[in-house]
Amino acid sequence: MTPLDPPDVAGFNIRSVWTLDRMHDMDKIYNEKVKSAILKRIKQKDFVDEQTFRAKYADYQIIGGGTGDLYSYAVKICGDNFVPTKGKIDAHIVDVKEMFKEKKKWKRYWVWKKAVTVAKITPAQT
Repeated sequence: MTPLDPPDVAGFNIRSVWTLDRMHDMDKIYNEKVKSAILKRIKQKDFVDEQTFRAKYADYQIIGGGTGDLYSYAVKICGDNFVPTKGKIDAHIVDVKEMFKEKKKWKRYWVWKKAVTVAKITPAQT
């Protein structure tokens, strides 16, 4: 490939090429519909105690190389291949032990909810 010359996409189906317009539309759909549906599933009763949280959110546990106390919604949408967002690196990861040091369940609820809003679907996951 010639330097500074983008690769030719001739022969590719335009419906499978992620243009800026398509990425913008995906982001809009995610923010307007998908994210609110995800956040509605999070209930304060899930944060009564650590055991309840771990049972409810077992699918979100980050496996490997740790104590098993780290959870992220990103695990559900992209496995353990995280793409960091500038200025928010690891903001999507919650340490359960740290979260449950907080005595009020509504504060724990908001810690998790904030972390979920940072995790985001990218075109690579669609």
